[in-house]
Amino acid sequence: MQKDVLEKAIESIKELDGYEIFTVPQQNFIYVVTPDQNVLCIYADTFGGLKASLEYRPGPNTGTGCRCTDGVFFEVTKEYIKYLEKEGLAFANQLGAKFYESPEGFFNRCYFRRLLTKVA
Repeated sequence: MQKDVLEKAIESIKELDGYEIFTVPQQNFIYVVTPDQNVLCIYADTFGGLKASLEYRPGPNTGTGCRCTDGVFFEVTKEYIKYLEKEGLAFANQLGAKFYESPEGFFNRCYFRRLLTKVA
């Protein structure tokens, strides 16, 4: 069920202009690069639906990313991805997080960097 909801999200995002999607084999998450060059991690929730986090540079008081919403979501639209990005940025700024210069900065430090596959 987790894979199904993630596959549906991938298909929805593929239809959007300006977004890039990266997958990792055998994992229940995808990375989405937004037109504003932020990286969202969208992942399947254990109990159904999806959750998202905004990725930024690791810090001792901020961690490596923050959730964009408290709840789960089931449908991915351009408007909702923009909402997730906006909420994630607002919370990350509130935390005092430092951002990567570009998505490549994130991917160069990503644990799964050698396994990433660009699908769109």
